[in-house]
Amino acid sequence: MALRLGIGMIIAALVAPLTILVVPFFGVMGSQLTAYATMIAICAEVMFWGGIALMGRDTWRAIRDHGWRRTPRRILEVVRAG
Repeated sequence: MALRLGIGMIIAALVAPLTILVVPFFGVMGSQLTAYATMIAICAEVMFWGGIALMGRDTWRAIRDHGWRRTPRRILEVVRAG
């Protein structure tokens, strides 16, 4: 359960910066736009590292041992296996 929640948080963290492009269409300009963009960036970063933490120590070891490029494949194998 925590693994899937962690993956969901990481995906949300990767999609969150795209919302910065949508904010100006709501009539937000100037310093408010900067504040919203900063808040979204910080929240995305927290969600990303929180997702890594939820995925557990084994996932972090896989990232460290195999590198970032091979990690998604390893995570998908773990999710498929249960």
